[in-house]
Amino acid sequence: QNNLIILIRKKSYFIFYQGPLERVNLTGPLYDSLDINLLAGWNSPVYPFDFSSKISGDQFYNIKFSYMQDWDRQMQSFKIYSVNSAKPGFDTIYAGNGFLIMAGNGTLIYRR
Repeated sequence: QNNLIILIRKKSYFIFYQGPLERVNLTGPLYDSLDINLLAGWNSPVYPFDFSSKISGDQFYNIKFSYMQDWDRQMQSFKIYSVNSAKPGFDTIYAGNGFLIMAGNGTLIYRR
């Protein structure tokens, strides 16, 4: 068992957890607004979402993207949102969910 003691502000974390609990609690203060620089390609720029966000078109928090992936706990697989799909696999990132995003260079801007 590994215990993660501190999260570093300039790093991104993707945690795949298998266990009896459905939630993992992180303690400590949340950052206010945050800008996350993304490189071209797949990124996991997840700052703990404490709100839900609708997805439409090819823009998400100031980033132009091609694909997003969201983990489906029941199916144990990723749902895919493609800007080219007539019926994407999902249209909302819910509070507490993680996601992966395929984007070009840019800055993902969270404003609380």
